[in-house]
Amino acid sequence: MNRRLHEAGFSNAQTQLVYDLAQEYLTPILADAASEFEAERQTERLVREFGGETEWRDAARQLLAWGRKNLQPEVLDALGSTYEGVMALRRMAASGEPGLLRNGGGGLGSEEDVRSLMRDPRYWRDRDPVVVAQVTSAFERLYGNG
Repeated sequence: MNRRLHEAGFSNAQTQLVYDLAQEYLTPILADAASEFEAERQTERLVREFGGETEWRDAARQLLAWGRKNLQPEVLDALGSTYEGVMALRRMAASGEPGLLRNGGGGLGSEEDVRSLMRDPRYWRDRDPVVVAQVTSAFERLYGNG
């Protein structure tokens, strides 16, 4: 590529500018494309898991309604962004587990409650999205976001 740019009369500085501009403009486009590809891959997994496009749409509406009723918005957003999170949300809804109730925080009222949950292998070893969200939410409630 350098050879072609130099043959076209570009100086080293102009060639570097072409590379810099390409990086500046193409990197965000490629990042968006990768993100979109990953979201599509996650959705395809969910469609297969739920038995088809229609079944997934129905389940998604039900899970979203349950989540809005029972979860804090940031927890619902976190769980809804990955296949594993949606599966955890599905298990919570199916079991009627209150988990991360809007006002109660699932019984995590003190720092010791949160630290106890952090010792749970589902948090530190498995990185279970539900448990991670519980810990994160409880810390934000106890100490604020900043």
